[in-house]
Amino acid sequence: NKDEERIIQNCVMPVARAAEWIQKFVRVVPSGRIGKIKLTKPGLPPTTVPIWLCPVKGTDSSLMPMQADLLYINFGFWDALDGPETKGGNTAGRINRALETLCTTMGGKKTLHSSCYFLEEEFYKQYNGNVYHRVKQ
Repeated sequence: NKDEERIIQNCVMPVARAAEWIQKFVRVVPSGRIGKIKLTKPGLPPTTVPIWLCPVKGTDSSLMPMQADLLYINFGFWDALDGPETKGGNTAGRINRALETLCTTMGGKKTLHSSCYFLEEEFYKQYNGNVYHRVKQ
């Protein structure tokens, strides 16, 4: 389906903003309504989607700039969405872009082993473009 959008992301958020992140995440990523992956564990609502949580200590790495020694939570999630919000599918990346914007505005960092929809200038601003270019050379 050309309008299906895969959401395979990891966002690292300061612990202090974790609850707020989850509340906003479920609005930006409507997996409960248009997602294909659902948990079916007894006692859970039928709209429950998998979210992986892992504590992470901040790093001062120049290619993944975070506040060193601050505790973060890495939120990992995956789904395939198909609905009006996903028109254009992976090429348009509407939900992925909205998720990256949310992560940035909340002071988080998106890990780069997942799908990346940042515009080039956004990427270089978030991940120290000057250092990135030196490493690539």
